[in-house]
Amino acid sequence: MHSPRIAVAVALCLIATACNRLEASPAPAADDPVAAARAVDEAVAGELAAGRVADARHWLRRDGNRLFSGDVREVQRFVDDLYREGARHVWFTGIERFGGASVSAGLAVELPQDAVKRSGLLRLAARFRGEPKPPPDLGQRYLDFAVD
Repeated sequence: MHSPRIAVAVALCLIATACNRLEASPAPAADDPVAAARAVDEAVAGELAAGRVADARHWLRRDGNRLFSGDVREVQRFVDDLYREGARHVWFTGIERFGGASVSAGLAVELPQDAVKRSGLLRLAARFRGEPKPPPDLGQRYLDFAVD
């Protein structure tokens, strides 16, 4: 049987690792949405290249896959809605092994080229994030979401 201290130590290590990743990529100025969109595109491309992603359509339904926190049913509905609105791909990102499970706290979405579908996805993104209006369509390739 594992000691609660080991579980706490592992959790702290994962949090520290995530914080280091966030600190490693400086955030663009909030008043520069183009730079922010470019930073998201680069971060998602890096996650995809690192291979720490999984197709989101069925990932949560498989044994041993978990969210770091958050409502599994709500997130799965969101994934299904993203595909229904025309997302090209949706991935869970930053997947780490924790306590015998694969754990994620992020989603990335590849946007389609079609302007109507992009608009629908941007509206859906705003609703999920609780924002009053959708982010602008700046030609970005990806959107990302924290699902914890």
